[in-house]
Amino acid sequence: MKTRIAEGSSALFSEMIPDLSYESEFNDWYDHEHIPLRMGVPGFLSAQRYLPSERSIRMLRSVTGFTRYIGEQIGTHARESSAKAGPIDAPYLYVDFFSIPLERQPEFNNWYEKDYTPALRERKDWMMARHFRIIEGEPENYTHLSLHYLADPRDLASPEPGWARASYWPGHLAQESWFKARRLVFAKHGVRQGSAG
Repeated sequence: MKTRIAEGSSALFSEMIPDLSYESEFNDWYDHEHIPLRMGVPGFLSAQRYLPSERSIRMLRSVTGFTRYIGEQIGTHARESSAKAGPIDAPYLYVDFFSIPLERQPEFNNWYEKDYTPALRERKDWMMARHFRIIEGEPENYTHLSLHYLADPRDLASPEPGWARASYWPGHLAQESWFKARRLVFAKHGVRQGSAG
């Protein structure tokens, strides 16, 4: 399973689940053939693989699937104290997917920028977040993707990450049937690879 993150204005996020019988060969191929080939393609700046948490592995072993989403960055937030520590290379990645009706996206984006992200800044293990509008992808019709770079995933992995503070937004939006997220936690796997150009 992997995530590719361009340090520019877009990101390509995808997941793959190899069969256990050839998982080692898959990892070797991915690290030494697949990613280096992609780094030669114009537009790719860097690539980083992540592995899911043990709980995610247990859940995903019972299903098969491949995901691929391309997102245009619409916001980025980093804690100043962690900026020099290289948050893009944080040891953990916490991922949020949302499907937001078109007419409600301005309201959702306002909540994300003015309420959710400031609340995350108060958490000691949160380093950075990048917020994307999904341009295309499969298999789900998600509209938004957020990548949170973490020093430790346990804080954000709680059922209501970043929503502990009482405010108008969570209570208001939580009543909407579409206000549900798919959440994943990944641990860094290997080193970030850069493009040849």
